[in-house]
Amino acid sequence: MKKRFIYLFLAALLLLCSGCHNGSHGEKDSAGKEESGTPETVDEQAAGEVWQDNTLDLYTGQFNRPLKPVQSEEDGEIRTLDYALEASRATVFVRQLIPGESQDSLNIVTRDGEWSSRNLKEYDLNLLESAGKICGSGGYVLVDLQFDGEGSSFYRFLTVDENLKVTGSFDMEEGWPEEGSPRGVMADGLGNIHLVTMSFSGWKYYVLDSQGEILAEVTEPSYDDPVLVSLYDGSIALYSHVEEEDTGQATGGLLWKADPASGKKEILGNVPADIWVWDMLYFTLWDEHTFLYADKEGLYRGDLTGGNPELLYEWVRHGMQPQSIEDLQVGEDQSISLLYKDVDGMNYLYLEPTAEQREIHEITMAVSSGQMGKYKVYAARFTKMYPNYVVRLEETEYNDTRLMTELIAGKGPVLIDTFLTGFTQHEELWEPLDQVLEQDGLPDELILKALERGKIGETLYGIVDDWYIETVITASVDRDDWDYDGFLEEIAARPRLDNICNARDSISFISSFFIHGLNDNYMVDPGEGVTYFDSDGFRRILHYAGELDNEDNRGYGLEAAGALKDGSMLCYEVSLLNPEDLGQWQTQLGDSLKLIGYPGRDGAHHYIVSSEPVAVRAKAPEEDKQIARLFLQSILTYDSQCAGALDIGFHMSVRKDVFEEQLMEMTFTSFYEGFDILKAMIDRERMKEDYMALLEQAVPVSYLPRELLDIITEELENYFSGVITEEQAIDHLKNRVELYLMEQK
Repeated sequence: MKKRFIYLFLAALLLLCSGCHNGSHGEKDSAGKEESGTPETVDEQAAGEVWQDNTLDLYTGQFNRPLKPVQSEEDGEIRTLDYALEASRATVFVRQLIPGESQDSLNIVTRDGEWSSRNLKEYDLNLLESAGKICGSGGYVLVDLQFDGEGSSFYRFLTVDENLKVTGSFDMEEGWPEEGSPRGVMADGLGNIHLVTMSFSGWKYYVLDSQGEILAEVTEPSYDDPVLVSLYDGSIALYSHVEEEDTGQATGGLLWKADPASGKKEILGNVPADIWVWDMLYFTLWDEHTFLYADKEGLYRGDLTGGNPELLYEWVRHGMQPQSIEDLQVGEDQSISLLYKDVDGMNYLYLEPTAEQREIHEITMAVSSGQMGKYKVYAARFTKMYPNYVVRLEETEYNDTRLMTELIAGKGPVLIDTFLTGFTQHEELWEPLDQVLEQDGLPDELILKALERGKIGETLYGIVDDWYIETVITASVDRDDWDYDGFLEEIAARPRLDNICNARDSISFISSFFIHGLNDNYMVDPGEGVTYFDSDGFRRILHYAGELDNEDNRGYGLEAAGALKDGSMLCYEVSLLNPEDLGQWQTQLGDSLKLIGYPGRDGAHHYIVSSEPVAVRAKAPEEDKQIARLFLQSILTYDSQCAGALDIGFHMSVRKDVFEEQLMEMTFTSFYEGFDILKAMIDRERMKEDYMALLEQAVPVSYLPRELLDIITEELENYFSGVITEEQAIDHLKNRVELYLMEQK
């Protein structure tokens, strides 16, 4: 019992201490606490306070940490200049911009987790342009731009050992290089310095000796930077893209050296086009016959043609989602070190061969393509917290017959993005998830309105992670509210309207403004089982909808602001997907902006629209369901929500604290004026006030049952296309809808 309590405590502590701003907000994050009723099989595999990798692959991570610069006590902006990776440590070179001066420093983290920071003031640096490692020695080479006080400048090269003691220095002549600036520097085991410069005419690669004499110079007319690559024997190569001569299209890569004596290329290996990935692939040599390379899937070893790849380490199985690989090298003891970037920035990973594999538990999740980005982030973070659990994402097409067949048979993925299947109509397929929210304090941290989308009746079957607002704005209407009749009265009072709104066609006008679910619409009373299609009001709606369908007379986007102000357009439907969207309308309409909402039976409403819920397959094995619930809990943590918010498809967070941060991070908005893109400052306090008011007033969006919506849409399409008359449309709608209502009783 004591052991079980310790695991529970550590798992909760890890989530509580995680945060998306260098840990400064970790105390907010209580959503990761484990449920007290979770079986012991899950508890005993929970994450500890210190990251520990699983042993599934041929290599196991011994150390994986963000490589973030350490800021001094003085205020000032931090800028990262360069990174260096060595056998036992990684280094970040940073500049701290302090009013009146700037300070260059380097921060070192060893694979044992030791941090140190060293100010570079003592080296009398003027403007550090580039920095890199000296292969095999633990030292560094620095390239500094110096000025002679008479308007001229030159580059000074410094080499320092692992204790940062200067071991060499030389100055290059004024004006060298003739064009371009340093983009990467390293020194090899012999003391030669390798430098890449870049200019508008292409890049150059230089090899200099320890006194600054140019041993080799290679020029390539390419606008793509080559990468300096350290090899297993202490030498240095370059990795560059291969381009088609006619189109300039990159088709593969090349790993090569330059002979210091002749300047000629020595090809070490070709990177085949079929495994080449833009901005992701990184190659080095394991030995003279073998490539070591990383791509978007993982880390591999293979022959020099790219054939016979051997998977050493698969990212997804270790909670990682690299966006690029920045450096990679193999040690004498066959250890592997690498630097990779993900949504949080640069990370340092140290791997050793796996001594003994242990079992991990893997579950699958079916995800739509539009949601894949953020769920990759969530899955990566989950496995980092719980190394023995892996959520493998399977991208699936909408209306996939195979997926539905599996689910109906009680098989298939454990987690399902219900955009792929529908949600409310398949209640029997889903596992109740009320346990996910049964954590102390968690409901107070969440926007519970947004989570209503995950309910069927009163039972929670799905978890949502983001939401947005759909509403209607005006700029020349005296009303602060309107119901359906009030909206029709406002239209009737404006006979000279160029357009009522921005609805794309007649049917969308009716469905958007007069249908808000079964219990709030203009035509149907489900309680009484009657309809109001044969009414003067509905005939007016058909008339207005028919007039609206005019492609030449419709305003879209922010250019409609003028029509709203002068009253030639009554109102405008807006989807406020992120804080900037409201900021744009505030900028365009100023004090005339009125967030009035959609007309409804009892007055106007704003609607909160949540993402499609993620559900758990009811017939999955119990341990799979436990892990799935743990994964869904992790999605609601502060840390995961911060990371998810970086995805282009993410709207506004279901966590109150992250949502408020999203609001306050918006400083300006962009909009078009003619062919120009203009920027305007956002009144953040006003935007926050308006969003909070919208959120307080908003109600979860509701939709008609699919079968009923299909009936109404079919008859309206026939009417507006001229297939049937108005009287026929009204008669068909009345009879078919009332029959449907009667069948539902």
